[in-house]
Amino acid sequence: MMLIMWTVKLFVYTLVLKISSGDESIVLNIPQGLLKGQKKITAYHSLPFYSFKGIPYAKPNVGRDKFNIAVPLKKWSGTLDATKHRDVCPQINQKKFIGTEDCLFLNVYTPDLNENAKRAVMVWIHGGRFHIGDGNDESLGADFLIEKDVILVTMNYRLGVIGFLNAGDGSVPDNIGLKDQNLALKWVQENIIKFGGCPKRVTIFGQSAGGASVHFHVLSPMSQGLFKGAIIQSGSAVCPWAFTYNSKENAMRLANIMNLMVTNTENLVDQLKNKTAQELIKAAEKMGDILEMREVFVPSVEANVGQNVFLPDDPWKIITSGKIADVPMIIGITEKEIGFASSIFLPILTVMKDPLVKFIPAALNATDEAQIKPITTVFNKYYFNNMPMFMNPTGVSNILDDAAFNHAVSISAAIMNERISSPVYKYILSYYTPNGPAKQKYPLLTYKSAVHCDDLVFIFYAPKSNNLPQPGSQEEQKLNEFIEMWTNFAKEGNPSATNESAKVVWEPMIGPMGKNYLDIGLHLTLKNFLWRDRVGLWAKLYKNIIGGFIELFD
Repeated sequence: MMLIMWTVKLFVYTLVLKISSGDESIVLNIPQGLLKGQKKITAYHSLPFYSFKGIPYAKPNVGRDKFNIAVPLKKWSGTLDATKHRDVCPQINQKKFIGTEDCLFLNVYTPDLNENAKRAVMVWIHGGRFHIGDGNDESLGADFLIEKDVILVTMNYRLGVIGFLNAGDGSVPDNIGLKDQNLALKWVQENIIKFGGCPKRVTIFGQSAGGASVHFHVLSPMSQGLFKGAIIQSGSAVCPWAFTYNSKENAMRLANIMNLMVTNTENLVDQLKNKTAQELIKAAEKMGDILEMREVFVPSVEANVGQNVFLPDDPWKIITSGKIADVPMIIGITEKEIGFASSIFLPILTVMKDPLVKFIPAALNATDEAQIKPITTVFNKYYFNNMPMFMNPTGVSNILDDAAFNHAVSISAAIMNERISSPVYKYILSYYTPNGPAKQKYPLLTYKSAVHCDDLVFIFYAPKSNNLPQPGSQEEQKLNEFIEMWTNFAKEGNPSATNESAKVVWEPMIGPMGKNYLDIGLHLTLKNFLWRDRVGLWAKLYKNIIGGFIELFD
């Protein structure tokens, strides 16, 4: 009898392998209940791993609850099918509305399920301007990372107006998209040991809006202690598109577009709760501008009234105050983030009355001609030598990159490096790959540079684009270097490459402007002072914001 009871208990509390139609499935018991996942093979070197998709980390927030803060889903009954992805969060992607309000799911991929392994865990936060994207493996395949013996977690979080509506007075919870991410990180802390991971070895990483999200978690008191390292790729909490100072105005603009009769913010929120996700997302889409460096429904400072506050202050103030997570960080950009698309922007800019005004970040609070004119004069002289824009496409390319990405990433990285004791590693990706998502989307653009999203090629297997490198190719070498550095950082806190083909000691930032950075080009090369003059120009514009830290950029 004791043997029978022990056998039943083992079945319930451990793993059960099943063979079905040639596929190997597995049942795993976690605190929420039973999960049915799959044992799979990596596409790269055919190594085994376990996949669990569509795990709910929160109770559904649907209907009038769509703007509520997510709360944990404690239990489910029966065995949850975790062999397939579930719905993404509402968004307009490729001009088509997709997704449902019940969308807070995450995915876990692990080399094996030994609870004693205590593997490093890498939690990915997807990009997409805080308006589009998901954590699904069509473009975020775990295959490359798994082969370096780490666990990958990806997630969905609420986007756009649903994720980032802020009426300015606490009448609706603020930054719930970031709070969704925070709840997913708490889920990892509570559950990852069941997947063979260690909750004390969690690294968060992301790109573009995902990179900005990672930075927001570094700045947020709510996320302290949920991770031990951060990788911020092509984004920053202080990028002009990643943060808005006009949340209440944006909410009122939305009401006007939707023809709502609004008397106050509470009345506004009450009416918005009755709208469908599709109505909200489509209305918010009308508020965009291809050249606007200032996105609409993105993170913002929260009203400190009756809610758990994720972002208590302007991110620039938090950075300069030093009230940030003291953890090792990797921070970097690609050589041509959006500047590669200057040929798309140039015809629009050249017919505008005051095109350079578009490049002034809202953080500078330049609201009248007396404030605007000195800044545009600096831009015109430095980037265009006081000549018409159409005569200097390189200037257009550079100002696009500097305004949208480079200044925010470089200035904030240098200040954080001064403020914390943990190492900060800076990089630029300059290696040209023809396989990046942007190049596939815009095949006629001819820039032979690393551009926005090219880094994803060297982190994730994307079955749709079939980005497996040819054996022995430069692309394979770069993939191996990149994956090794990122996973070394997740495991040990040091990203230096150690393989025989590309040994490099990646020195952390130090001294003026945090001078050291790694150029990830055809070769790995440690260099000094990335774009010193360009970054210095922008630092001077921010002198009233960064105060004494201006000395870092002299």
